[in-house]
Amino acid sequence: MCLDNYDLQKGYNGDLVILQATEINEGLRLKPSRLFVIRRGKIISFEKPKPSNVLINVETYKVGFSKKDFSWTQL
Repeated sequence: MCLDNYDLQKGYNGDLVILQATEINEGLRLKPSRLFVIRRGKIISFEKPKPSNVLINVETYKVGFSKKDFSWTQL
């Protein structure tokens, strides 16, 4: 893209968006929450991770999809 100072190196802008996704394809395929938005090295926006709910045979479950802590609990 040939953008000046666009990278994560010392002295560069340090712009970054951290998404609630465990893999690159999830970040592209889903519409994940933006957990952090960082501009010029400073956090300008953040939010807590959002849980997902699934419906299985008329029962609702809260699901956490992170690889570290895959869990589900009945609501």
